[in-house]
Amino acid sequence: MNRLTHAILEQNLPTVFTMADLKRLEPEDNARYCQMRRALALGDIIRLRRGFYALNRIFRKELINGHLLAHQFIPDSYISFETALRDAGWIPEFVFEIASVSSRQSCVISTEFARFSYTRIPQKNLFAGVEKFTHGLAYHWEAKPLKALADYLYVSKHPWNSLDPLVKSLRIEIDDLETLSAEDFNELEGNYEAACVENFLSGIRKELQV
Repeated sequence: MNRLTHAILEQNLPTVFTMADLKRLEPEDNARYCQMRRALALGDIIRLRRGFYALNRIFRKELINGHLLAHQFIPDSYISFETALRDAGWIPEFVFEIASVSSRQSCVISTEFARFSYTRIPQKNLFAGVEKFTHGLAYHWEAKPLKALADYLYVSKHPWNSLDPLVKSLRIEIDDLETLSAEDFNELEGNYEAACVENFLSGIRKELQV
């Protein structure tokens, strides 16, 4: 274990850290970069992607939280699509990537830890229908189930306007769909400039009578 790794452990840095976080441990640039190169070569520190690092798992005090990492990579984003539906217990399938919506250009970030996808969906309010989840001093944003479904419809362009395809194609339980409230729909009203989404929201709201 080199000096930088020891300092990270002593100062209790976040599980995922940046070079800016390390500056307070070693303010001198050349010394910091030399120590970082040495730690990477030894395997004490791993590079998740450019600018983002973590200690080797043998030194970590906690697991890397993929949802927090998705937010750290692109802060103006929120977890959505099948990832959010799976987190909410609405779909049974295991999700192999962490899928998010962002106001930035769509992209995919592959790391040795997980695959992160970001899809740009134009909206009047990016965070309408989204919840904030806190983890100590850190946090991430995640779509509520109806928002995740609206995002799914925006991308898939399915001409769905009833509950039936949600049950048959996505295997969502009708009991879960019946938990949707008028507030859930009101949050998203007029948020998407896409007919397929507006028709979907209007159709299932009418069917649920909320």
